[in-house]
Amino acid sequence: MTLPRPGDLRLGGPIYGSPGGAPALDPGTPVARLQLPGVAESVPTARAFLTSLLRSWKVATESVEDVELLVSEVAGNAVRHGRGDVAVEVSKSAETVHIEVHDSERAMPRFVDSETHPDAEGGRGMWLVDALAERWGTRGLDDGKAVWFEVSARRG
Repeated sequence: MTLPRPGDLRLGGPIYGSPGGAPALDPGTPVARLQLPGVAESVPTARAFLTSLLRSWKVATESVEDVELLVSEVAGNAVRHGRGDVAVEVSKSAETVHIEVHDSERAMPRFVDSETHPDAEGGRGMWLVDALAERWGTRGLDDGKAVWFEVSARRG
C-alpha cells in the first residue's frame, strides 16, 4: 500500500460549516485536506502532513508540537475505533488552527473514568485532547463523524 506524502494534499475553499461548534471559515482562509486509508500507518503520515503544512504557514512551534501530539491521538482513535478512510482537514485563521479528523463510524469518542477503570489499556487520549486543545468537539456527519480541535496559531 502506498500512502500519500505530506505534499499530496488538496487545497480549497471552506470545507465545513458551523454545526456542532466548528467555526465557519472566512473567505480566503487557508485550508487543506488529506484523505488516508484507515490503517495505523496513516497516523504518522497525517502527523507529517500537518507538521509540514503548519510550519509553512508560520504557526508557532509550540502549537505545531501540540498538533503533532493531538492529531496522533485523534487520528489514532479514528483508525482504531472508526471505519473506512480517514480524512484530516486543517484551516488557519490569524489566531487559530482548526483541525478535523473524519471517519465513517458514527459512535462518538468518550472519556474513560480512570478511577472506575484503572486497568484500562486505552481510553485516556481524549483527556489529553481536552488538556492541550483550546477547544475541541465532535459532530455527526451524513457518513460518520468529525472530531475537531483548535490550538492557538500564535504563542508567546
